[in-house]
Amino acid sequence: CAGWLLAPVPRDLAMEKVATAVQKSLPKYESAGNDVIRAERKPSNLRFLAITRFIRKALVFRHSTFPYAKTETTGLSMRVKMSYSAPMFAVTSLTMLISIHGTTFFTRIGTSVAFLAFFTAVARSVDVITDPLMGWLSDSTRSKYGRRRPYMAFGCIGYGIFFFLLFAPPQSGVAIWFGVFYLLFYIFVTISDVPHGALGPELTDDSTERNSLYFWYNLFRGVGILVGATVPVLLPLLLEDDVEECKCDSSCSLQDTVRFGNWSAAFYNETTCDIGTSLPGIADWCTCREDCDTECTEASQRLSYLFIGAGFALYYMLTMWNCVYQIKEREFSTTSKTPPIVPSLLMTFRNKPFVSLLPAWVMDMCAMSMLGSMLPFYVPYVIQPDTVPECRDGKRAPLGLDGNGWSENKVWCEYETWLGVGLISLFIANLLSMPFWLWVTKKKGKIRTWLVFNLATALTNGLFIFAGRGDPKLASFLAFINGIPAGANFLTDSVLADVIDYDEFLTGQRSEGRFTIFQGFIPKIVSIPAQAIPLALLAAVGFKEPIEGKLQDQSSVVRAYISVVFFVLPFLLALGSFVVKTRFPIRNEQVVAKIMEGVALHMKGQPAMDPITNRSVGLFEYGDGEEPLTWKLDHFFYGQLVRMRDLADSQGNEAAQAFLVARMRRNLIYCATTFVTSLTVIILSMSVPVADGDALIQRSEYSWLPVFAVIACGMSGGLFGFNFVRFKVARSLREDVLEPRRDLLDRWIAHLAGESSSKAINASTAPITISQ
Repeated sequence: CAGWLLAPVPRDLAMEKVATAVQKSLPKYESAGNDVIRAERKPSNLRFLAITRFIRKALVFRHSTFPYAKTETTGLSMRVKMSYSAPMFAVTSLTMLISIHGTTFFTRIGTSVAFLAFFTAVARSVDVITDPLMGWLSDSTRSKYGRRRPYMAFGCIGYGIFFFLLFAPPQSGVAIWFGVFYLLFYIFVTISDVPHGALGPELTDDSTERNSLYFWYNLFRGVGILVGATVPVLLPLLLEDDVEECKCDSSCSLQDTVRFGNWSAAFYNETTCDIGTSLPGIADWCTCREDCDTECTEASQRLSYLFIGAGFALYYMLTMWNCVYQIKEREFSTTSKTPPIVPSLLMTFRNKPFVSLLPAWVMDMCAMSMLGSMLPFYVPYVIQPDTVPECRDGKRAPLGLDGNGWSENKVWCEYETWLGVGLISLFIANLLSMPFWLWVTKKKGKIRTWLVFNLATALTNGLFIFAGRGDPKLASFLAFINGIPAGANFLTDSVLADVIDYDEFLTGQRSEGRFTIFQGFIPKIVSIPAQAIPLALLAAVGFKEPIEGKLQDQSSVVRAYISVVFFVLPFLLALGSFVVKTRFPIRNEQVVAKIMEGVALHMKGQPAMDPITNRSVGLFEYGDGEEPLTWKLDHFFYGQLVRMRDLADSQGNEAAQAFLVARMRRNLIYCATTFVTSLTVIILSMSVPVADGDALIQRSEYSWLPVFAVIACGMSGGLFGFNFVRFKVARSLREDVLEPRRDLLDRWIAHLAGESSSKAINASTAPITISQ
């Protein structure tokens, strides 16, 4: 892989440079007549020159349709890059904060792991409906304010309000509070972030500018994650002096009669309690101190999360409104129509590069979800920072630099501190490595660098096998190493922009919203079991939850389970993801340039050569009123259309329609049965007591069952709606298409199969006219 990275890369010349080079190398030419270019010698070279000129003009025309088209002196300004990227400071950081620090916080104040897993599954299941719907709405909207900005301006309000309320729970009913506001928050995440993510690829078509844009995009995201990882650890420590529950010296007084000899009360501290004593007064005092410390931690965390929620919420709303004000969108006709949601979604799966990436994204999301769900348990129960010899007295030097004259503090024996140190190390390495990856991208090309970064991600994940009990410093160092490849994450967004360009080549339409949601939608669906099931099974293998905020000792089976889910499975998944990505059909920048040429030619009404399939591809030529009818055909897969055509030829139109109707009815029955069954399991698990008066969802060892039921309920409900629309369309095909427009079905199938009769522009064709 290193040899591949260091190998020389062919220079990728833009079409303008290609045209210039061709003009210099070819013999002089002259115009004959008004239109036709003729050569003094080698006419084929002159044909190529004319073709190059035509493609160049088409590229310039297509390039000019982007709002920030790059010229020799302009492109994406720093103002545009900062305005678009700034909201990312409060996006991924909040997701990370909820899944890592939020898990610790809510379990400490009384929410069980089983409830967290259940409500996480509920929110992700709702995304099955809201994410595709939002992507389609964003692509379909035609307003004078744009396709994306109205949703961004509105969605950020609910985003900020519900995030703040999520981390302002009451003293009782915390589990229900978490479930309600967690769900509402992620609904508004969809409303705001899906259009914002779709806005980026349509700002420019220049590959270098896109790399730079997503570099800043991910830089803001990385800084936000760093802050989100650090502040929940440090802020409670800073607020302890202002919290009434932390004044343990006044609330826990030590009577003179139970002191050791003539020592003053200041002599006694946490070390005294660790050593222990038989004096009842000392034991009571130690119990009081422990209870006070627990109440102090909870109160300081509650106050700190109020400040964190308010700060992030206000920042996100202000930066999103600034983005809406500063950024202009690509212009679209307000009268143009877009396909309905079902064919729009199915069209996505005709994009070969996109489909090839889906398994890799699924594996990446599974790895991230497993790692994130187990991180709050890996540090306290596997690494166990408090078990090092230096923590025998309950205190340790900062960062574990013992014996160097540092003043010791109890926080360096607490797992929350080392969890924060590990996250900080990870994200500092992420930020520091980003300029390096951008430099490598410029030198070695985007696709090669992207593949190397994915391989490095897999290998660094496996390094955690060397960390174990009492190794918080080593674990933090390995977290730093893991952050280095993560600095190239901006390339994933840039690669997706190339995939969207290829879809424009195939369809003639820009559908950034559809692809943006699918990039995270399908992996997000997979992340439901990848995140919720490990938490549910953690309870099933015997995990002991904290009692009144105090961690409990875990068995070796529980610790081994946490380690396997934390780094073994993510390592294997990341390695599999890399293998899949090596087969990505857009293999280099030359293919990207050819895609852009093809899009430009299609915009000029010309067919073009598909650089992936090596077939001539032209946009479908619609007859009068045919476009809405092709959308009806697009409700079904290519194989189903072929089967329907064959049945129409052999048995008639009625049999052809009956085939599709029966297939859709069968799908509806399957979905409805699954939905009703899973909903019944959910209701029973929440209402029927199984032992000691507890409902099934309250029993840790059975909590996996309602989680599975929620996943099945959400997915089957979404698929039922999807197939119901297809069922209605199937019943109308004979009347709308098969009888009056049978030739349309044949032409559409031929188009999907790439059997277009049009020919791409080629140097061997007849002389090209200047007007062309």
